[in-house]
Amino acid sequence: LYEIINSGEEIKKVSNAKTSEIKQEKIEKSETKKTEVVQSKDNLEKDNKIKDTKVKQNVTLKEIGVLNIPDIGVDNEKVYEGTDLEILEIGIGHFTNTNICEGNIGLASHNSGGKGDEFKNLKNIKKGSKIYYQTEYGSKIYEVNTKVEILDDDWSYLNTTKDNRITLLTCVSGKPNKRLCVQGIEIKD
Repeated sequence: LYEIINSGEEIKKVSNAKTSEIKQEKIEKSETKKTEVVQSKDNLEKDNKIKDTKVKQNVTLKEIGVLNIPDIGVDNEKVYEGTDLEILEIGIGHFTNTNICEGNIGLASHNSGGKGDEFKNLKNIKKGSKIYYQTEYGSKIYEVNTKVEILDDDWSYLNTTKDNRITLLTCVSGKPNKRLCVQGIEIKD
């Protein structure tokens, strides 16, 4: 192996022993990272704690609310801050650029694949269906008024609004560049 030093001006041989040593260090670092992730996940399962818990390296779950949509079988599902893949593998994620309780609240979840597929029946929701959302700041009831397929890069439905609404987003099966967008407007009980 050759290593180029000082912008290609000087060439220096690196011994096979040094190369083996470097490879061994990389393997050890990789094994350490894998062990940390597995131990963290095992601890989560043992403690059965979700709130503010590390699931994977650098990912902390912060529970911010609970969602119920009786018409499609969403029953007391926890909502977590953020929409990283690690969060969506566990449950419903909140778009951090939207409000938590007032205004336009944006939530996302998977629609298939096992864990984290709380929106698997979102395609079956009807206009007029009720959505119940509870946070430490209060409880809201919404009535579905919009159900539309949008492009995967159309973020306009998450814009700030003057009214209180909830926006639910999930993938559309067989259409990788589309998302199902459902919105509900707050109603008074």
